[in-house]
Amino acid sequence: MQNPIQIIGLIVACSLLGSAASSANISSKPYQASYQETSSVGGKAVRTYATDGKGHGRSEITRDSGRKDVSLLDLPNHRITILRGDSKTAISMPLRDNDVGMLAQFGSEMRAGGKPLGSKVIDGHPCHGRHYDLGETSEDLWTGDDIGVRVFSKVQSKFGTTESHLRSFSTQAPDPKVFAIPADYNQVPMSGGQGL
Repeated sequence: MQNPIQIIGLIVACSLLGSAASSANISSKPYQASYQETSSVGGKAVRTYATDGKGHGRSEITRDSGRKDVSLLDLPNHRITILRGDSKTAISMPLRDNDVGMLAQFGSEMRAGGKPLGSKVIDGHPCHGRHYDLGETSEDLWTGDDIGVRVFSKVQSKFGTTESHLRSFSTQAPDPKVFAIPADYNQVPMSGGQGL
């Protein structure tokens, strides 16, 4: 059984890769995307994703309150890092080989499952949709056939509803600096060698 730190690490990894249903779908092509998120519980936020197509990912969420959370995924070096801007701390968690495999397996199972919702055009993108039941949570995920990433998703749980709308998308490779830990951050390793 996984301990709470391992579960947090897995959640961070999934958030870096998109919605729950599209998690572990690690893109082999570089892209940058931003989303407007609206939650019945957490209010509004802007989430941005960036990947270099080589196993590096960045997820950044900025809430209306101004709070910003950043997570970095470094698959080549088997590491997830959470950047805490308020304390200038970088908390790093190792990933074992089987953790990476578990993420890929989860993503494959999710992509193979789900109920088709058909196709429609959303904000100019031809999309196909799938509905996923994830225990106490469900997700309707609409993926752009033209761009290969989420265009819209709606997640519902007992805690409320969150909708995510694509606002910008680019196939331009991000600056490698976005995947680096800032030089003025204090690096704190977590659970040395324990992995997820």
